[in-house]
Amino acid sequence: MNSIMPAEDMEVFDGTGYDNIDDDDPGRSCFLEMINHELLTPEEETQYSRTIRENFQAIVNLVLRDVSGASEVAEAKARIHRWQIRNPEIRPRQSSLRAMVTAVCNASLLHPENEAVQALHRTVHVHLQSLDAARDIMVQANLRLVVRIAATFRNKGLPFDDLVQEGIIGLLRAVMRFDHRMGSRLSSYASWWIRQAIGIALAQKTRIIHVPYNVVLLARRCSLAMDELRRQLGREPTAEEVALHSRLSMDEIKRVAEIPAEPLSLDIPVSDDGEWNLRAPPPGQRENSV
Repeated sequence: MNSIMPAEDMEVFDGTGYDNIDDDDPGRSCFLEMINHELLTPEEETQYSRTIRENFQAIVNLVLRDVSGASEVAEAKARIHRWQIRNPEIRPRQSSLRAMVTAVCNASLLHPENEAVQALHRTVHVHLQSLDAARDIMVQANLRLVVRIAATFRNKGLPFDDLVQEGIIGLLRAVMRFDHRMGSRLSSYASWWIRQAIGIALAQKTRIIHVPYNVVLLARRCSLAMDELRRQLGREPTAEEVALHSRLSMDEIKRVAEIPAEPLSLDIPVSDDGEWNLRAPPPGQRENSV
C-alpha cells in the first residue's frame, strides 16, 4: 500500500479542538488520561524515528549475517531475500519485525545448546528493546490524536472505546512506517492511517454481511458522484455517467452494484402506528398472502 496519503487527508494536530466531547462522554475521561503525554517536537520525532529505523535495519542485518545454521533463522533469512526482491530498501513494518523476532525466539527455544543462536537472540533483544521504547514514546505522544479522530466516527455502529482501539492500531502502523526524511510531522502522516484503521473496523464489524474495505471505498466514491450528478442533472445518473464522474471503471461500478443490501428485521414496523410489522402484517394483507 502506498504510504503517501492524499493531501486532503493531511492534518497537523495541536492538541486543541476537543470541546465537542460532552463532559459525561467516556471519550473525555479517556482523553484526559492521554493528554498527560507531552507532544513531541519535530527534533524529537526525527530522533525517535531514526532510532526505530536504525534498530529495525540492525535486526535485518543480524538475521542476514547469521551463521548458526538454525532452520528457523534460515527461513527468516529467505523471507528477507524475498522482501528485497520486491524492494531493495526494506522499510520498517510491524509484520516484518514480528516475523523476524518470532523466528529468532523460536530458534532460541528449540536450540538452547547453539551458542550462535543464543548470541543472536540476545543481540536482537537489545535492538528490539530500543525500538520498542522509541515506538512507545511516539505512540503515547499521539494518543490524543486517536481520540480526536475516533470522536468523529461516533454513533456509526461501534462503541467509542472500540473506535479508539482500532485507531491505536492505525497509529502503530503509522509510527513504524513514518520516515522523518519526508519532511512531514507524524500527526499529519498518522491521521490517514488512523482513519483507515477505523474505517476498516466499521466496514467489517458493523455489517451483517461482510464487504471488503476496498469495495466500501468504491461505494463511497460512487455515492458522492451520484449525489453530485443528481444535483447537476436533475435526474438519476446512468452507470456510465457515474463511472466517468468518479473516474472508476465499469467493472468497479459493477462491483459496487453487487454489494448485498443489509438484511431487514421482521420486526420493522409497516404501519404508521407501529402496530404491525413484517412478522405480523395487518389482517387484510395476511389474508391476501394466504
